[in-house]
Amino acid sequence: MPEPQRAERDDRGDPGIRLTDLAEQSAEDLYEHAPCGYLSAEPGGRIVRVNATFERWTGYTREQLVGVKRFQDLLTAGGRIYHETHYAPLLRMQGSVREIAADIVCADGRRLPVLINSTLLTDAAGEPRIVRTTLFDATERKSYEKELLAARDREREARERVERLQRITAALAAAPDHAAIAAAVIAELEAPFGAERAAQAARGEPATEDEFLTAVAHQAALAIERARLLEEARDVAHTLQQSMLAGAAPQDPRYSVATLYRPAVAYLEVGGDWHDAFELPGGKVGIVIGDVVGRGLPAASAMGQLRSAVRALAGAGLGPQAVLRHLDTFVEQSPDSQYATIAYAEVDPATGDVAFATAGHLPPVLFGDGAPQLFLGGRSTPVGVPIPELPRTHETFRLAPGAGFVLYTDGLIERRSESIDAGLQRLLETVHPDVRPEELVTALLEDGETEDDVCVLVFRRTQSAP
Repeated sequence: MPEPQRAERDDRGDPGIRLTDLAEQSAEDLYEHAPCGYLSAEPGGRIVRVNATFERWTGYTREQLVGVKRFQDLLTAGGRIYHETHYAPLLRMQGSVREIAADIVCADGRRLPVLINSTLLTDAAGEPRIVRTTLFDATERKSYEKELLAARDREREARERVERLQRITAALAAAPDHAAIAAAVIAELEAPFGAERAAQAARGEPATEDEFLTAVAHQAALAIERARLLEEARDVAHTLQQSMLAGAAPQDPRYSVATLYRPAVAYLEVGGDWHDAFELPGGKVGIVIGDVVGRGLPAASAMGQLRSAVRALAGAGLGPQAVLRHLDTFVEQSPDSQYATIAYAEVDPATGDVAFATAGHLPPVLFGDGAPQLFLGGRSTPVGVPIPELPRTHETFRLAPGAGFVLYTDGLIERRSESIDAGLQRLLETVHPDVRPEELVTALLEDGETEDDVCVLVFRRTQSAP
């Protein structure tokens, strides 16, 4: 007699879901409820599909996203800048990007740390068709990384206490000037011998550790001579840099322009940061700031060429959008200028109307009535990296009497110890619309020394036109 058929059992041995039932879960269900967010977008960023996981994580509904927002619109201000300067160009050139860390701004305003992986699909002709993106929740990873950083800092502090005496020669060798040399000697002697003992050593008073202090004095003398030579070389380099920057801004009672350039302390070479302000036909004024990749004479030469090109193109009355578009062609003959970032504005002092365009540069800060804010309009990729889906564009805004804007290079806000969003927030908190432009540029550069050159330009429309 044949054995009766038995119901299939799950892997626990209990009658229940048939194994065939598990295989019947649809691909659509797997897509919707995957342990990661899925998102599809057009090459320009407009979202065409999201899964339920992404909706649940962010609090957005599908109706609020699909066909309404671009992927980059969901990022923080710093994330949007990174999207246009790195993510979009790399995706176009490589066809994919992997493990890009960013924050998604959720529907309720909170930030969700994610890791982004994107793939660009093309049609048979090689033209971009759609971008598929997966997003992984990095909240726990971020907390874990902070714990690891804290543990590493504790270990480093313990090791440095043991190695302090061995580091004194290196500290003196790295000191750039006389004040830094004195600070290095005091700091290195204070920890092992105490503040009073360090002061005695600095004054040259007799000590029981004569051999050690004699070696310190010898190294300090060498460091002082080296600092003198470095200061002479730095003065030459910075004089060259200043000579290549723009001259005095136009004088007009309807507006005021203040600029300031601060060289990086860590370098002796000239850099590629620059600014300019010049009169245009029809009574307008051109305002520009830029940053060329690299350092040294190639960067300085490229900076000078770009500055001249911007002036020539702007004088032809082309407008900001066309100026940037023609610069893409210009840099094909100037490789050192490629990937430079530029922010360019044309201002009508009589009306306060401003036409603004930027090629990968940081957004200006607008100030006047209300709190200062970033202007994120008119954005596109760095010069020499045109992307058809993200064409050159410009947008307009109007300055009321007394209002103005701040242009700056990345050295003003970038710090190794913080995100670009933190730097932008610090900048917004520093801009005070009620101070004169000359005072404002000085205040903006009082935030300590950075590892990069810094250019700042403040334009302000006067309270009343003549």
